[in-house]
Amino acid sequence: MRAGVLAHSKIIRLLNEQFVNVFVLLGDLPELQQGAKGELVSKLATTVATTLEEAVAAQRVGRSVNSFVLSPQLEVMGHLPYRKPGEPNITEERYVTFLYESLDGKLPGSTEGVLGLESIDWDARFETAVESGAIADKGLRAVLTADAHEQQIISVFRTSETDTQNYTIVEIDAMAFKDGGVLNIEVRVGEAEVSGAFYLFAGDTQPPAKLVPDNALASVREIPTDERETITFPFERGQVFTLAATGNHSQNGKINGFLATISVQPASEK
Repeated sequence: MRAGVLAHSKIIRLLNEQFVNVFVLLGDLPELQQGAKGELVSKLATTVATTLEEAVAAQRVGRSVNSFVLSPQLEVMGHLPYRKPGEPNITEERYVTFLYESLDGKLPGSTEGVLGLESIDWDARFETAVESGAIADKGLRAVLTADAHEQQIISVFRTSETDTQNYTIVEIDAMAFKDGGVLNIEVRVGEAEVSGAFYLFAGDTQPPAKLVPDNALASVREIPTDERETITFPFERGQVFTLAATGNHSQNGKINGFLATISVQPASEK
């Protein structure tokens, strides 16, 4: 999926601006339902598991990747499988329409299909939303505060087709932590056949074009397909960081997705 619909920049922007993105493994649902991560996560896992089981029992979806849109009260607003049994992967047009239908309260996925999926000019609708201010085109940015000290970013990285790097840039604003703390960035790489490298820079540092930067504050390299690694960096005062993601330079012209869970442990808790 990360090498399919989630490889489209407009879908990534829509997800990052309009949704709180959570990635949950099917095998983790029972433990989460039992309260391993608290009452709120337990309710989320129960809602997802119940909806999925009902849909599988009705033979409407399979157990491959499923997308759920939930309200702030954790009610199902939409449910769509990435691949129904015997069917090909869904298109970018269908996926973005599913997201919009969910936001519009039309409960996509609650019936066998949603009318008009293929007839909507989703590119035009996205641009209209940006122009109206409904979706802010701010790039990839995580702002961390004491009340919201963790954020997830979903995006893609690409390998370069030249002898210079091709970076996906994420700005991390930790200015709210005046006394510093520890920045943690857990990165999970998608399922496409290309490994990822992630470099952390000070916010006022321009990531160099060379293939292996030598001025990064910290880094994790060669994260294999569907694996995860963590960057940990202590800092003494509030500041802005830059996370630069790129693909293995030995595999030209490739793309893969990633999920970055970014958090700060305040100095007072160290």
